[in-house]
Amino acid sequence: MKRMIQMSMMLCVCLLHMHAQPQAEDMPGPRKNSIFLEGFGNGIVYSLNYDHLFSMKKSPKIGIGARMGISIGTYQLLFGSSLMTTLPAEAYFSYGLENCLELGLGYTSIFEGKYFAGRPTARLGYRFRGPGGFMLGAGAIALIETYGMWLIPQLSVGLSF
Repeated sequence: MKRMIQMSMMLCVCLLHMHAQPQAEDMPGPRKNSIFLEGFGNGIVYSLNYDHLFSMKKSPKIGIGARMGISIGTYQLLFGSSLMTTLPAEAYFSYGLENCLELGLGYTSIFEGKYFAGRPTARLGYRFRGPGGFMLGAGAIALIETYGMWLIPQLSVGLSF
């Protein structure tokens, strides 16, 4: 009888210990929304962006998201100073929870005075999503033109919530 009580107590301790361990499905995922300032990249000079991660699978850590941004500025161009507005939009895949590899396809609308141009973009980037909400990203954007493409570096910093 004494042996049976000892075995029951050991089993209870083991079960309590196993229950205290966080399970993969109980662990928090990345924050789904981000607001960040991006230098160069899809907005060409800079852009203020909102990003939303629609879905994230914890195994194999693949996510799908989209982002939109805006950039407004007066720039010295070939024929004088001009107001230019860019509206970048992108859909992306990410791999990783905190340290992520991102692959994106997008479109940047460019308005300059009465002129409009739109260019497709492709992005290869890295994003760090810190546990406190800090977000940092870096990568390269391919802005696709009719007769080639421009490679533009990208650096972003912001907050995830």
